[in-house]
Amino acid sequence: MKIQLAYYSAQGNREINEDSVSILEFGNSVIAIVADGLGGHGGGDVASRTAIAAVNSDLQNQPISEAALHQAIQHANQAVCALQKDGASMKTTISVLWIGKQTAIAANVGDSRIYQFRGDKIVYQSVDHSVAQMAVLVGEIQPDQIRQYPKRSQLVRSLGMREDIQVDSSILQMQRGDRFLLCTDGFWENIAESEMCCYAARPNEPKVFLRQMRNYVETNAVHNMDNHSAIAVNLV
Repeated sequence: MKIQLAYYSAQGNREINEDSVSILEFGNSVIAIVADGLGGHGGGDVASRTAIAAVNSDLQNQPISEAALHQAIQHANQAVCALQKDGASMKTTISVLWIGKQTAIAANVGDSRIYQFRGDKIVYQSVDHSVAQMAVLVGEIQPDQIRQYPKRSQLVRSLGMREDIQVDSSILQMQRGDRFLLCTDGFWENIAESEMCCYAARPNEPKVFLRQMRNYVETNAVHNMDNHSAIAVNLV
């Protein structure tokens, strides 16, 4: 299978773009990462860039494995924690998709998401580490109400929050025609999964798939639009 890729990152209506995206290709592997920095006044962008650099440094030229990915994200967490020595409060989400020859590994901390589409269906979706997601888990709200939940942006897990962080990961089975989407909350909060599936079902290259969804996101955004970033991956 061949891998096609596209990405973008936009500032929205905020003063600083604290999102960072990265695509690293080596050998038969691809590592795609999105990170959404928290902290404001420049701190968030430093945190997101630092986390991505740490993961890429650890994983470059390594054989694909879940253990290696967990360790790399732990190192990224330590790097972000080290930024706080002068009293700064820098944190970031991170979502990583590591694709090898036969399989892919998805891992995340925070509420930047990873989706896997097969045709017009979602076959994998990462789970947010947020107060809104906890409300879903206890039955307070339904999954489709997360976007309207008052504390939707409040995270219970992010890099830089504590010295040792729990990483969620899944090994994903792949087949030709699958699509993946990695995106920050400024993207997914403005487009429902049903809309994503409609775009995913169209036989378009990643750049077209992403451009169509970005247009939808920006057209339907709320007044003070957040930074929004995404990576699209096609297996052909």
